[in-house]
Amino acid sequence: GGHPFAIAVGAALYMELPDWSTVVQSYYEAESILSLSMPNYEYRNVFASLEASVKNLSPETAELYCMLSVFRKEAQIPLDKIALLWSSGAVSGKQKTAALARTGLILKKLASKSLLSFDQIGRNVTLHNLAYDYMLHRQDNTRYQSEFADRLGAEKDQYYYGNILYHLLGAGREEEARRLLFSVDYQVKKAEVCGIYELVRDCGQWEDDGQVEQLEMFFKLSAHVLKEDMRQYASQLFGRFSYPNDSAQISELMKNALEYNRRPFLCPGEVCMIPIGQGTEDIVTFAGVPFSLRSCGGKLIVADKSGFSTVLDPDTCETEKSVS
Repeated sequence: GGHPFAIAVGAALYMELPDWSTVVQSYYEAESILSLSMPNYEYRNVFASLEASVKNLSPETAELYCMLSVFRKEAQIPLDKIALLWSSGAVSGKQKTAALARTGLILKKLASKSLLSFDQIGRNVTLHNLAYDYMLHRQDNTRYQSEFADRLGAEKDQYYYGNILYHLLGAGREEEARRLLFSVDYQVKKAEVCGIYELVRDCGQWEDDGQVEQLEMFFKLSAHVLKEDMRQYASQLFGRFSYPNDSAQISELMKNALEYNRRPFLCPGEVCMIPIGQGTEDIVTFAGVPFSLRSCGGKLIVADKSGFSTVLDPDTCETEKSVS
């Protein structure tokens, strides 16, 4: 069909089969089946090439290949995460070494067929976008997503924080993903491991969800502060949202943030979700720490895990009144 990916897969298949006529026969058999199930698909010729190649794999290897669709498109997939996906559970020690070796051998075989690219030095794999589409057409991956998400939960490394919500959503476990997104521990640890802007990316995985959109706005407005100092997480949260909040999840998040902070903190006297650069803005310093007061009446509040306790005058830093 002329597509470079289809040609590469077909050429690799030709190297294995007895002659070109066998390759052509395999291709047209696959194409005739696909013409019935997806007659108007633009890249059916690529799918036919992939189908012809995958059919020449053992059933076990073909299943392992299609399981790779659990990963994000256009991502460099770490070898150890593929080994985790292909194993029956979390492994360590000699078992992990053996699993990695076995995974590497299978990936080399798949790479020789041009079904994927395997960087043996960088120990990662990349897949063509059309390969992802083919895998999902051939085999539903919901069960694999769910099992893989559970295995990732046992490791909680950088890959976990960067991708766990994607895998939970792919498994149809939206409520679980949502609870994790609104978890203080998850937000703080992810910001430390992956950067605060990755939390904005997390929120983008939901559509038409008012509470998630509010959380996304919070991360965007507070990112310039939190990327420098996550200790200001609670003060930024209480400076952006009213408490108690109309949203039960945001109220719970704020309550948990008080427990997480474990020390008094400063926040504006009135909440502000005005984007940076809009509205009035004053910068005051208290105990050597700068605080931004945007359209908040020029008041600071000291808060601790028991709730708001003291209102300060930002000019003198003297107590104006105590509140509960």
